[in-house]
Amino acid sequence: MRAGLAVTFAAVAAAACAYDRPPLADDAGADGPTDAPSADAALACTPSSCQSGVCLDGACVEDGAVVYVATEGVDDGQCRRTAPCRTIAHALAVASEPAIVAIGPGSFTEAITLRAPATLIGDDRDGGTATLLRPTVDPGIRIELEGAGVVALRDLSLVGAGVSCQGIGTVLDGRGLVVVDSRRVGVESRDCAIALRGGAIVEGELQGLDLVRGSLELRGVVIASNRRGGVRTREATAVVVTGSVLADNGEPTSPTGTGSPFGGAELVAAAVRFVGNTLVDNRAASASDAALRCEGNGDGDAYDNNLIMSEFAYAVTCPITHSVLVGAIEAPGGTNRVFDQVELVDPEGLDYHLRAPLPSTAPAPPADELDLDGQPRPLGSLDVGADEHP
Repeated sequence: MRAGLAVTFAAVAAAACAYDRPPLADDAGADGPTDAPSADAALACTPSSCQSGVCLDGACVEDGAVVYVATEGVDDGQCRRTAPCRTIAHALAVASEPAIVAIGPGSFTEAITLRAPATLIGDDRDGGTATLLRPTVDPGIRIELEGAGVVALRDLSLVGAGVSCQGIGTVLDGRGLVVVDSRRVGVESRDCAIALRGGAIVEGELQGLDLVRGSLELRGVVIASNRRGGVRTREATAVVVTGSVLADNGEPTSPTGTGSPFGGAELVAAAVRFVGNTLVDNRAASASDAALRCEGNGDGDAYDNNLIMSEFAYAVTCPITHSVLVGAIEAPGGTNRVFDQVELVDPEGLDYHLRAPLPSTAPAPPADELDLDGQPRPLGSLDVGADEHP
């Protein structure tokens, strides 16, 4: 880990809410606009405009369909807005399926096991995540559905514990999810479909995210300072990572003498799309695994328009193109450009925005329309890295 790195919760919370945008539409093809927001996805409400205080997928949820949890609540009723419960477990027990649980601000120490589809919504105030889950065991949220279904996590922060998901047909849909100081893997998945938008996974003892089988979608996520590496996928059906930051993950050595098996990301999947991301100062036991490692690349895979900074010459084994490489790094592909230095605003404080725009490495395919902050990227222009510079 980088010496002297101090990750404050305020910085993590700020990173979490930056990408709070509607879902993205599917690609329109190799020559068409990529990832344009769907016209039907425009937000038509906000929590404050809804009587229930809950807005999901652009529509207010009826008050009677929501159960409420608050630090001052009592577990002897039906968890109504005027008489909330004290624990999430009690709220889930009295809720109709699929449960919609609105959790107020403050700290909660319980661990949660979900065996049925549910939506857990934290209190998002002033752009920060105000609902903190501080479980005494890790994982703090365990998803083990008894059949196919969706678990949605909105504006929640876990401190000292992560999320575990298991089960074919299970979807974990996270927006503004923050995992800090996990004692194990930040988000661990076996056979699930994981889709995270916004949020952060930082300062974990093991990997930030580890997925076996299933699929992965990361958009606008910060994954930083995880001791055993950032993102690892194995036997995945599909991987999409865009507008995201992978920084300061992994270590060349450890107290046991063995460094991390990879640094920023290790991607093994049938199909990979790794476009418009920023990778900074990731490390591994082997220098060739420090930034980005790939295996079994398919003909349709894309590794375009990334900003990769590393002190190791062979830190990338993926066929990256139209990207900017900084430091000693070398990579295959004749469309990349190499620079001695690129200035970021405040990487120590998890701010990986550019101080100045990067030059074009055109020609290149169109970049994703939204960057790390959810800002539009003009179609037809080239954007490098997670940040669309003003």
